[in-house]
Formats: sequence, structure tokens, C-alpha cells
Amino acid sequence: MLPPPEEGAYHVLCLGDSLTEGYTKNGTAFWPYADTLNSLLSQEIAKGKHPLPVVVYNEGVSGDRILGSGMKRRLESCIEEAADADVKFEWVIIMAGINDIGAPGVSPRDMYTALKGLVTEAAKYAKKVLVMNCMEVAHEVYHPRMLEVVKAYNALIETSITQVPGVSFLDMRKEMPYHSVPVEGRKLLFDDGVHLTKEGYQRMGEIIFSKMKSIGLE
Repeated sequence: MLPPPEEGAYHVLCLGDSLTEGYTKNGTAFWPYADTLNSLLSQEIAKGKHPLPVVVYNEGVSGDRILGSGMKRRLESCIEEAADADVKFEWVIIMAGINDIGAPGVSPRDMYTALKGLVTEAAKYAKKVLVMNCMEVAHEVYHPRMLEVVKAYNALIETSITQVPGVSFLDMRKEMPYHSVPVEGRKLLFDDGVHLTKEGYQRMGEIIFSKMKSIGLE
């Protein structure tokens, strides 16, 4: 359940799984990128002619799957609560699919279809939607089927998701690589080969903010 939306505020909804929730240190700590994003947006919007309070909602749930029903239910609930308060999200930010890529028999097309449905619904009620692809994970190189699925899923996102009006794409796989980064860099940003460290989630928030700013925060 969201905190009550604030009338006259700049509302952003972050939707996803453990990488949105900020899972780290085997679940004993959480450092969501939403915290960094909130801070950066607040600083930037305060510079404008019409400064507004910024409210960034973190609707990441560890273990959630794009082929499950959890994200859809949470999105619908957030939209309903915002509508009841007569406010509209400026942005909905979505990253989903990392928990599906290793599931037996999973289809990249089915994953993309589910994601597109979620994105299309979000775009009806938000001014802008930003969709990210799946980042690299340490063990994908040892599992050819997993690598095949994630590459096909990411390719569908990159080539097709922006056909939905109001939707932009951020290539987080390119922005935060794992395998091409020196070991010391990995240790700084990556916690366990999938999830990030505090510094990694902060970096993720900075990248997302930069993309949003380049698209336009109005």
C-alpha cells in the first residue's frame, strides 16, 4: 500500500523485483535506487520555476516475476490510489524479468508480451514510462539457455517497447555491465553476481535520473 499521494507533488513509481527493492547482503539490507532518484529529482526540480515536492514510490518485491501476477496487481493498486487522490504519476519506471529467465520452458516472447501489457497499462495513467532491460548476471555465461532467453527478451524490449506511446527505453545492461568490468569494479557495484551493493544501487539511480533528465522532466 502506498503512502497517501500528495496533491501538487511530482510523483514517480518504481515497479519491479529485488533489483528495484534494493536487495543486498542476502536480504539483510536494502538500498533501493529510488532513494538516490528521489534525492536527485528533488534537487533538480527545486531549481525550476515551479518547484514541487518529489515523491518516489518503491514498488519492488524480491522474487517477483513478469510472468506472475504480482506486478500487475501492484500497478493497478497504485493507479487506483493515485486516481482516488486525484493525482497522476509523472513517471512509471519498470524493470522486470530477471527472475523469469532461468525458469524451465520460459518463452522470451511470453515474457515480452506480459511486460508490454504492464507497460501499456502504465502508459494510460502516467505522463511518461521508462522501461529497462535485464542486466548481466554472473552465472548466465554458464547456462546457454538462460543467456539465449535474456538476449531474446532484451532484444524485443529494445526494438519494440517504445512503440507504445509515451514509453522510453534505457539499456541498463549496457550501462551497468558485469563481465567486462574489472574485478575491483565488480566488487564495488555488485554484491552477489545478480544484486548490487549500496554503491551499485546508487549508481543505478544516477543512470536512471540522467536518462529521465535527457528525456525531459516537465
